[in-house]
Amino acid sequence: HLDGLADTADGLYGHRPIERALAIMKDSRVGAMGLVTVVCCLALKWAGFSAIEQHRFWHLLLVPGFSRATVLFGTQYLPYGRPEGGTGQAFFEQRPRWRDYSGLCALWITALLLTGWDAIWLAAGMSLITVATLSFYKKKVNCITGDMLGAMIEITETGLFLLLAAVAGASAGATV
Repeated sequence: HLDGLADTADGLYGHRPIERALAIMKDSRVGAMGLVTVVCCLALKWAGFSAIEQHRFWHLLLVPGFSRATVLFGTQYLPYGRPEGGTGQAFFEQRPRWRDYSGLCALWITALLLTGWDAIWLAAGMSLITVATLSFYKKKVNCITGDMLGAMIEITETGLFLLLAAVAGASAGATV
């Protein structure tokens, strides 16, 4: 997923025609924008995770689950950007059905049982980050690729760790 994040950053940041952006993302080399994006993503993810004290173990298990669930929405709402085939094509061979979302419901219930109110933050954060990311993709290239799905997973994971850290910091400040 980090490779997808790097490729997506290299392809989408800047003003390029859609065809050129997709070609850059398919290139196996990592550019400067991709490298900077990966380093920043990992630094932010670590900062968020290290600031979480309560339910840290459960968050380490739940956050990746929530971030990977965003793939359902990515494949549901945007067309695949490589009709000739690519790494993400298998995800688009059959669009998700409503029953495919049952795993997300089970994840949310598990989070609610294990972490209480943090589950609300996880679901709300995942929703907002997913909508923002898909809106950005739609505006830039009006499609999604395997690299972009991987990038969305990394962006969501980082955002959720930062959100949980902010919630933890706010609740710690309220009890002082």
